[in-house]
Amino acid sequence: MKKKTDDYFTRINKKRFIIHICFFSFFLLLFIGCFIGLATIRSYPSKDKLTYENCTFLRYELKRSVGVKSGTTAKYLVYVEEYNKPLEIDNIVIKKANKEALQSLEEKDVIQISRRDYNLYSASVGDTYILRYEDYLYCHNTNNLIGYIVVSSLILICSGMLVADIIVYKKTGETMPL
Repeated sequence: MKKKTDDYFTRINKKRFIIHICFFSFFLLLFIGCFIGLATIRSYPSKDKLTYENCTFLRYELKRSVGVKSGTTAKYLVYVEEYNKPLEIDNIVIKKANKEALQSLEEKDVIQISRRDYNLYSASVGDTYILRYEDYLYCHNTNNLIGYIVVSSLILICSGMLVADIIVYKKTGETMPL
């Protein structure tokens, strides 16, 4: 009877070990994919390579959205005559945007912008900045750095847990408790 019980627990531990290995491997690959994604983010142009254009301001709105992953986010949508879609001051740099300057704009004011697609790098009216490129770079580079730190930490934790689980299983025949 003892042999049957031992075989049963051995099979259970082996199945649990395989599940643990699959679990840690899945998340390790997921975090490595995130790290590669961060590493391939397009670099930002130098300030002297930015192109500027004048646009006719129509209106702006603050758009808030609630997401499962990111909680509540907000961004400014800036509508101009020259584009069918609104230009965006994204959620990463919204705190650096000059809200007073944006609120003081009136319809048909001419604003000078620099953008990539519909994402604003810089916006100003006369000598007053709505968004500075330096602030854009600072916020996005800081955000990317935080992403590198968090994802690297998660890769190390998953790798450590994977190796530790293998070592514990080899030595004891049991898996680590999760």
